[in-house]
Amino acid sequence: MSYGWENRRHIRVPSDAIERRRKPYGGSSDKKKVNFGEKGKKLEEEYEKCVKDVSAEGKLSDTENLFFVLTTRKPIEQEDKILKPLGITFSLQMNECSAVVSIEKKDVQALTEKIKSYKEKNELKTYLNEIEEISAVKIEKIAPDLTDWIRSEEPTNIEIEMFPNLGQVYYEKLIQKTSEFLVSHDDKIIDSLIDDESASIRAYAKPQTIKAIIQGTDSIWQTRKAPSVTLERPQNLDVKTPSIPTEPISNCKTICVLDTGVKKNHPFLQNLVTQSQDFSSDNNADDVDGHGTFVAGLAVYGNLENAVDAQASANIINAKIHGASDNGYLEKRIIKAVNQFHSQAKIFSLSVMYETCCNVDLPSDLAYRIDKLANEHEVLFVVCTGNVKDNLQSLVNQQKYPLYLQDEACKIFSGAEASTAITVGGIANKDTKRSLAKTGQPSPFTRRGQFMKRCKPDVVCYAGNLELDTFGQLSSHNAALGVISLGVNNNLAYDLGTSYSAPIVANILARLYREYPEASANLLKALVIHFSDVPKSHYSLRADDNLKKSLYGKGLPEFENCAYSQNYRPTYIIEDTVGYDEVALIPIYVPLAMKKLFGARKIKITLVYNPPVNKGVNGYTLVDLDFQLFKRLKDGTLQRQTNFRFNRYFKKPWDNVKTDAIEWEHNGWGTEWQLKITPTVRFKKLIKSLEYQQRYAVVITLEDPSQDHNIYDAIIEEQAQHIKPKESVKKKYQQTQIVPKLQSLNF
Repeated sequence: MSYGWENRRHIRVPSDAIERRRKPYGGSSDKKKVNFGEKGKKLEEEYEKCVKDVSAEGKLSDTENLFFVLTTRKPIEQEDKILKPLGITFSLQMNECSAVVSIEKKDVQALTEKIKSYKEKNELKTYLNEIEEISAVKIEKIAPDLTDWIRSEEPTNIEIEMFPNLGQVYYEKLIQKTSEFLVSHDDKIIDSLIDDESASIRAYAKPQTIKAIIQGTDSIWQTRKAPSVTLERPQNLDVKTPSIPTEPISNCKTICVLDTGVKKNHPFLQNLVTQSQDFSSDNNADDVDGHGTFVAGLAVYGNLENAVDAQASANIINAKIHGASDNGYLEKRIIKAVNQFHSQAKIFSLSVMYETCCNVDLPSDLAYRIDKLANEHEVLFVVCTGNVKDNLQSLVNQQKYPLYLQDEACKIFSGAEASTAITVGGIANKDTKRSLAKTGQPSPFTRRGQFMKRCKPDVVCYAGNLELDTFGQLSSHNAALGVISLGVNNNLAYDLGTSYSAPIVANILARLYREYPEASANLLKALVIHFSDVPKSHYSLRADDNLKKSLYGKGLPEFENCAYSQNYRPTYIIEDTVGYDEVALIPIYVPLAMKKLFGARKIKITLVYNPPVNKGVNGYTLVDLDFQLFKRLKDGTLQRQTNFRFNRYFKKPWDNVKTDAIEWEHNGWGTEWQLKITPTVRFKKLIKSLEYQQRYAVVITLEDPSQDHNIYDAIIEEQAQHIKPKESVKKKYQQTQIVPKLQSLNF
């Protein structure tokens, strides 16, 4: 006997059922006496090597300062007191005990003499004793994409980025001086972006002007080509009379569409666009090329493949961030849009991207802004991976599908690596005999992750497919292989692109938010990721597991799975906070009915959190949460469960999305289990509050693979019988173990 859909809400574990304890700390080790002679010699050798390495690269001729990385024994809190007596200038915090510093070229030899006399001059021991290591730092003042241009005489659009974390007051003076210099040399200022953590300026400039700026400005991190945004106009679909949609579902939630504008008087969007605002330079919030209207249709309806049965399941806010001819900062417009609309929309759909691949080691400014906005306003961005377009034919010629997607040119676009965002890749929704992909396999143009230790994309959704003609060339767009949505001519249209996979997922999130209006952005993201699965057609995809992970992420989400528990698959949902000096113990009840299962029992866990980020720090995210699952044995003791990991599951350190599955066969039914959440913090001094509380969400599913047993009802019936009332467990830092009050669970 199997149980079908019953629209049963997931089981929420309340915050007051979660126990917190102070993390145990080990004792401090004895301080070792410093041998000033040996340490002075070591620092001298490191410093001389640093000077030699940087000079060999020709960097001393490009700048008045020598930059290097300084690592100290203690956190760099009072850098002026330590560094100024040595003639060193603090430039950039790298981590808690490490920073990029600089010294003027004229003082290079003087510092050498100070280090040599380390063991002799007591007044320097106070400062030099704090230094652990000196090493060279590689700073690309000129990005590789400007190597040929800098030798030419032709002006072009460039972007100059300054060192991070130098402060808004300093940045404003720096950008003003740079702007004045550009204007004085008849170069054109396009735009600038300044806040406390970063600053950059875009200009249409000549190579000789940029050379002069680089030579005269120590605070430049990199000069590169200004990123561009190019979008295709969706193709019209020959539908004579599109049917009128049925009435929208009640209590629709709102999605803010960050795009090229929306044609709000489209018949399919009547009364569904609640607000419109132009943040571009067009002075008109209406759509000009059809991209934004196409995206809006998918955000509202989720799927317009069968327009006859179309029913709106979300409202939208039209936030136009890209106009007809724009070279300004998407970041500035996104910041303004989120600041204006965050109280009216929790979900922001972003399908307008810079066409530059992300750096796997450092976050792009767009990704950094997305993460900062998401944390500040507790909103959720849904971002596309971007499309492989310009060199796709040559890639296809070099290797068969999907192996060509391993190429460096196929990495996700900048912004898609944002840690808090749901990044969406594309899969084929249809196929033909000549198509490269089968239905459910990665779209031939989708881009792939990974970024640092984070796997991207998070999930995938429908984006379209491509065909090869008889000569092996990519054929023109085939309407039968595209995604259908709204055209600007009050009709339907079709197009291909991951731009359209993102709003479909945004629609799923809006419907989820309607079902769980109390849900945080973390919980919405956790539900979508937890219930995503890789389409079966991936088994026939000729690629290894690593490539599949970087193309599929966690798979394709479906609303019903995300929103409701099944009788044979009940789901616990948890939202809470944990301090970085605490651990959290979350109770879950495993009913006696699990004993009846034949073979292995399965528990799947997904943890999602939104860590603070710092652009100048190696590692980017400042907090890591991890989980361990313990089951209670017959004698009452807790036993840690060894995870049996499947290839498609993900649980890496410093990844703020962790998913794992556990299978077991013996014991552990009819009792409480515990999930232990443990935070790890790096660079504590960069977290402003000592009382910092990390928000997180957890989704836990118990599953009967045979689908024969009603585990959901068993939880409701058994937990009250087998778990006796306990005293309050909300006392912080309690040392004796107390079983949490499971009778307070909300069903």
